[in-house]
Amino acid sequence: MPTATSDDPVSVLVRRMNPNIRDTWETRVFKSDREGLSHSEEPLYRREYSDEDSARRGHAKIVKALRDGQQLGE
Repeated sequence: MPTATSDDPVSVLVRRMNPNIRDTWETRVFKSDREGLSHSEEPLYRREYSDEDSARRGHAKIVKALRDGQQLGE
């Protein structure tokens, strides 16, 4: 069953064009300055998930890797 949660005009248009569209979740990591602001639109790391449970596990995994000083990788 298709799901879509955003009501913004672009999302509405996309759903009209493709009624089988599915929601996705993402984990993104950006380099930031001391104030926590990112000056780049390109993430250092990005991973997309098809369901919320996978996204939560993936997010926890990357947070742990960063905390432990591991390199970001796909």
